[in-house]
Amino acid sequence: MGDTSILALKKSNWHDILVAKIGDFNMKKNGFTIVEILAVIVVLAAVMALVIPNLTESSSKAKNKLYDTKISMIEKAAILYAQDNYNLLVGNDTNITIIRTINSDDLITTGYYVADKETDTDNKIIDPRTNQELNVDIEITINTINKKITAKVK
Repeated sequence: MGDTSILALKKSNWHDILVAKIGDFNMKKNGFTIVEILAVIVVLAAVMALVIPNLTESSSKAKNKLYDTKISMIEKAAILYAQDNYNLLVGNDTNITIIRTINSDDLITTGYYVADKETDTDNKIIDPRTNQELNVDIEITINTINKKITAKVK
């Protein structure tokens, strides 16, 4: 009996026996299982949790840098304004240090600073952090001895 069963196994197709006993592992699937879909969603959520805070932080840093640059340009424009209007700003004042305050609108109307948003009725400097109008006062300091001029946004 033992010899005939061994011979029968030798003569039979091993693949057919394995498929009959344990199933066909090479069966083609028509879609993804719910576990596979959930695994992809979890991985994507983890990646987004890492990336999104970095993107918003970078955007905030860029807006602050743009604001700092804009303030620096306003201060430089105020220095040019003060140099060109030195006699008007100093007048008959005999003090060594003279401090005058001008507004950013003065720089726009006199052409020393170009507005970000120009319409028929409004010339505005826009704050990149808030997208609102940026209307600042600039303190101009003039040393009448060496004629050094500095400007600082208040």
